[in-house]
Amino acid sequence: MRATGVDTEYPVFLFQGDQWFEAPEVNNLFSSRLRRWLDGGGSVHQVVRSCERFQARSIRLFRRLAEKEHTLDSLRTIYHVLGINTSFIWLAHGFEDVYSSIARVQARKIFKGDVERFIGDISFPSKLTAHAKFERAMRRGALPTVLVERFGWLRNRDGFSPPFNVREIARAQERLRRQQPERRHARSVPASLRRLATILQECVYFRTLRTDTFFELLFRAQPVFRSIAKRYEIPYQRLRYYSLDDVTAGRPHDYSSTVTFIGTGGVLHRFKRKLLTQATVTASEVRGNVAYPGTVRGTVRVILRPDDLSKVREGDILVTNMTTPAFILGMKRSAAFVTDEGGLTCHAAIVAREMKKPCIIGTKVATKVFKDGDRVEVDATRGIVRKVNQ
Repeated sequence: MRATGVDTEYPVFLFQGDQWFEAPEVNNLFSSRLRRWLDGGGSVHQVVRSCERFQARSIRLFRRLAEKEHTLDSLRTIYHVLGINTSFIWLAHGFEDVYSSIARVQARKIFKGDVERFIGDISFPSKLTAHAKFERAMRRGALPTVLVERFGWLRNRDGFSPPFNVREIARAQERLRRQQPERRHARSVPASLRRLATILQECVYFRTLRTDTFFELLFRAQPVFRSIAKRYEIPYQRLRYYSLDDVTAGRPHDYSSTVTFIGTGGVLHRFKRKLLTQATVTASEVRGNVAYPGTVRGTVRVILRPDDLSKVREGDILVTNMTTPAFILGMKRSAAFVTDEGGLTCHAAIVAREMKKPCIIGTKVATKVFKDGDRVEVDATRGIVRKVNQ
């Protein structure tokens, strides 16, 4: 993480199949380390500026790599850069934990209503994210071919998906022309919280910046990935199950979807089996945290990746693990959002407040309880999603 400008370390991580697992004790330890760094003169603004410079440099570098002969040295460079980007990703979670807890304490001193919603409202970033720039460019009539080059990568959230094509962007542009832009209700910020609100806004912007950077870099690296897959006679879509560490060392190995990685103390441990077993969930309702209030009924569409968004129709209930900017077009068609993960400044919560649509986050198990076609009621006043009769 020193390459980001923050001299700290995330204590331990576990990755299994296609999911990251976390423990409150580990997050608390990381947050305490970040607090010490912040108390010593560090700042979120400093890290965000570092990430913005890193983004610009890395995209230029990856463009050059894509135009050269694709060698293992190219892949090693990509590996190194993505490692730094991953550190920015962990930092964003740590900063959110630190300042969310501070915000709750401070807000309760002067605000007697829904504190979570209040914090969410004052946290909305003033800086434009990549998707906000994409939508603005579409509204201003930019040519779809230009939009594909600048923003097509937004569809790619796994490193292996294709970008938006001209036809898809032209359709999205036509839909936008028929819609009024969402107008955000700005909440006034008390003087005693203005500095904290500015930091929270930077944290929310950083959360999107670091993932957008990561996925654009993965997209820009695709020519190198394809070349390496061809060299080792690996089907391109199977490459996702290979460790970059192994491939750059010239020893590619397919770990398949059952792989488990544990990283701690600078050492990466690999297992060819699942170490954690998740219980089967059977229920007719789930509970979570309210990101934006309201009550609606609709048909569930479980979305596990952006490519699935085409099945979302007007008035559907979007159920997912967590949303990203690539989900925006589907979120516009949805009547409500329900997520497994997320905190008060997560992407789904911010978009729900912007679109004024009911949203329940942090259910943990919604994607396991509900399936496509279920009729549900989203009670985003009490934080309950329940199955209902047709």
